[in-house]
Amino acid sequence: MSENREPALLELGRILHDARCAKGYKRDEVAEQVGITKRFLSAIENGEKRPKYETLRDIICCLGISADQIFYPDLENDTDAQQVMRLYENCSERDKQLVKALLSAIYKHK
Repeated sequence: MSENREPALLELGRILHDARCAKGYKRDEVAEQVGITKRFLSAIENGEKRPKYETLRDIICCLGISADQIFYPDLENDTDAQQVMRLYENCSERDKQLVKALLSAIYKHK
């Protein structure tokens, strides 16, 4: 049956399931905190259902994981510097100037 499911949904489900288990949370605990049914959370973890953005955000927050684990699953061993560079690359030119100024100020006051 899983062969008919989207690979991205299966991967999302695996990541959420693994994160929940690593924290020692039960499905009903997470579902209650997020405001969904245990059955719906199970369907998400099994790659059967696609959660709405708000639901996914709430699950991520409940589990205390980074959204990078969801959107960049191949970067599991991503360094802090790589994460910062990825964020920096998505900034506007004005924001990049602010980041540079902030880092320069931090460096000067070491």
